[in-house]
Amino acid sequence: MSAATTVTVLVRTIVAVVIALFVSLGIASHALAVEYGGIGGRPAFPDDNIPRSKSIFIHTLEPGASTTDGLQVINNGNQTVTLAVYAADSVPSTDGGFACRQRSEPKVGSGRWINLETSQVTLEPKQNTIVPFTIVAPLSADVGEHNACILMQGEDKKKDASAGISLSIRTGIRVAITIPGELKRQLEITDFLLEPGEDGGFVISPVVANIGNVSADATAHLTVKSIFGINQSELESTFPILRDDTARWNFKLPASFWGGPKRAELTVAYENINSERVTLTGWEVKFFAPPKGVAVVIYLFAVFVFIFSGVVLFSFRKRTRWVKETWVLYVVEEGDTLAQLATKHKVAWKLIAKVNVIKPPYNISGLEIKLPPLDDNYPSKSAVRPMTEKVTGAMPTKSLSQELTAKSLAEPEKVAKKSKPKKKPTKKSQPKKRRSQSSRSSRKQSAKKKSSGKNPSSRKRK
Repeated sequence: MSAATTVTVLVRTIVAVVIALFVSLGIASHALAVEYGGIGGRPAFPDDNIPRSKSIFIHTLEPGASTTDGLQVINNGNQTVTLAVYAADSVPSTDGGFACRQRSEPKVGSGRWINLETSQVTLEPKQNTIVPFTIVAPLSADVGEHNACILMQGEDKKKDASAGISLSIRTGIRVAITIPGELKRQLEITDFLLEPGEDGGFVISPVVANIGNVSADATAHLTVKSIFGINQSELESTFPILRDDTARWNFKLPASFWGGPKRAELTVAYENINSERVTLTGWEVKFFAPPKGVAVVIYLFAVFVFIFSGVVLFSFRKRTRWVKETWVLYVVEEGDTLAQLATKHKVAWKLIAKVNVIKPPYNISGLEIKLPPLDDNYPSKSAVRPMTEKVTGAMPTKSLSQELTAKSLAEPEKVAKKSKPKKKPTKKSQPKKRRSQSSRSSRKQSAKKKSSGKNPSSRKRK
């Protein structure tokens, strides 16, 4: 891009900003003129019944008709200036207003309808003058609003020798010419854009088109809400949208400290041709705003606290269910202490004290408390009852210590019985012994017979 082109673009940008400032509704008053660089201008003959005529030229003409008006040119500087005064066509602007074509560009629109009596004025410091002009509507002009510009441009003494050009400052006033007929003022939202901005922010841009044949002063209202529907910010801007033009507002949202999911809702309001208020709704855009670093730390800490609390609550409920469903009632015996019972039942003594609401000095003598059951040496039923069982009726006549003492005394007797030698054979075994004695006697008798039988023979031999 050449230096001349760069300067031209810069000048156009400056002019667009200046024009947008004074074409807005109510920006300029009768006592104030549009001014830039000490050069100012305003309508010389405003209509008191039309407040906007104090800042822009407003005329209604039939095709072929004409009218006259005047431009008041003001030099608020401290030096004598020579200004070029000329008409130009208006061009669409992306910021919601409008801009004007350069002096060197040919006039193809309503800028051709304006004829000024002079094209140059010289003003002393703090001096002003009126430049008359005539507006002639051609016979071929179509119904609706037509916009043009009247500009004042002064040559700057500073020149860019390298580029071979001179810089100039200009300012202008909008000229709105309406051809009567079936007028229509109607807007529509065509888009709702979201783009990343600076420093973690966003730029939200509603795009509104004028589909009527006259300009409309549109007010765009943007509401940013959190995921819970709480309003976090509201932005509003009003700009004229010219006939057949499309305006785009750029709302800058700063970075959010907390971030999170958000929703931006858009409404656009304007007055139709019958001065009735019309509001366009139904457009929204959802987005996620990244939180700042400190907020991230806070979020992480909150998540940790939440998880920790959940674990503690889960453990508490689990312990409560365990105590309720498994613990049994126990009658404290003489000499029992919390420490002993805790060791025996494999549970913390503080838990026993908490469950049974035992307070310092933790004296449990004669109490009936709840304890977890033992896998071995389970207490007798008279001393231990499940927690879910209701205790009704009178207590047993024997105390727990008496029953346990009787049980302990009975156990040694069983041990002694087990250690005694076996008894002699029962009656069933006695007949066997008798048979053995009879067998012995029979043997003796047989022996005697034999001996007696042998003796006679022996005697004979002798």
